[in-house]
Amino acid sequence: MRSLYRTLLESDPSVTSADVVHEEATDLPLPDLRRALIAKYEANPATQRIELRVAGASVGVTTRRRVCRKPGDAGVVGDTPAGEGDRATQPGDSTRYRTVDFRCSSCDQGASLSFYDERRMPKCPTAGHHVMELVREGAES
Repeated sequence: MRSLYRTLLESDPSVTSADVVHEEATDLPLPDLRRALIAKYEANPATQRIELRVAGASVGVTTRRRVCRKPGDAGVVGDTPAGEGDRATQPGDSTRYRTVDFRCSSCDQGASLSFYDERRMPKCPTAGHHVMELVREGAES
């Protein structure tokens, strides 16, 4: 149980003192337990630690700080979206990857792939047209 609720529990398992006990008959999904503990902290403003028990067994001690903090958004730190953080992206184009472009010789349909296999070249979606041709670098499209 301790590993299931580790995000709510005091990280030091030797901390066993608590102001209040919260008892659950069975294990709950983490979001449901978090809501129940938040309600208990709100009902007892002076409480800083709650001992969590599930089916009569002590799981650990929660702290107001850990339970009541907002979980946040995945991939976002402050106002910085994912991919714009420190070392997340480097300036300029990648020197290791580039797209490979193909064009249909009969119409203007095109395709860009990150790789291709000569045995499975892209086909034009227009009825009656066939395999697209590789556009060589420097060639006009």
